[in-house]
Amino acid sequence: MELTAEQRAVVEAGDVDLAVTAGAGSGKTHVLVERYVALLERCRIPEIAAVTFTEAAATEMRERVRHEVLTRPDLARHRADVDEAVIGTIHSFCLGLLRDHPVEARIDPAVSVLAEDAAELLRRSASGAAIDDAAGADDVRIEALRALGVYPLSQLLPTLLAARDDVANAFAALGPDASAAERLRERMAAACEDRVRPLRDEVCERLDELL
Repeated sequence: MELTAEQRAVVEAGDVDLAVTAGAGSGKTHVLVERYVALLERCRIPEIAAVTFTEAAATEMRERVRHEVLTRPDLARHRADVDEAVIGTIHSFCLGLLRDHPVEARIDPAVSVLAEDAAELLRRSASGAAIDDAAGADDVRIEALRALGVYPLSQLLPTLLAARDDVANAFAALGPDASAAERLRERMAAACEDRVRPLRDEVCERLDELL
């Protein structure tokens, strides 16, 4: 695949920080492979870490880099290290660091990445426990529970928990402004309503059919 002028600029950029935005199917993996290969002119494979969003992209990039290194004579000096290339998702990259330094990280070296379905179950379990705890509280939590509703909150909390850093930053940005907090409450209530409405409509339609 021939690189565009913009893609070529990314590949040939020197020791600078780059932020490149590209949509699906625009050739991101191809550009990353080309940049990786370009870096091999002045770096060794163990000195490069390539991080992708998905395992599929990581696998594709790993195979392409391997092909380039094994077939190009000018990259022959890297062939001994090609199987040691650090190319993977952020999860696999961090897992490798933790396994290499279990004492410093204070974790079991046999640690593994939690599967997404298992993580979702844990988020829902934690959200349910938080709602149960709020139901027995005598502070603002019970007021929030009454305002938002148990079921909508049970649907929204796992999503908020999955994006907890963004949520924390959003609340921190509100500061002491009560009106801003009220606007956030309204947006959260609206989000709950948007998620519940399709389910409610489906239930009503089925009831109509039965009756």
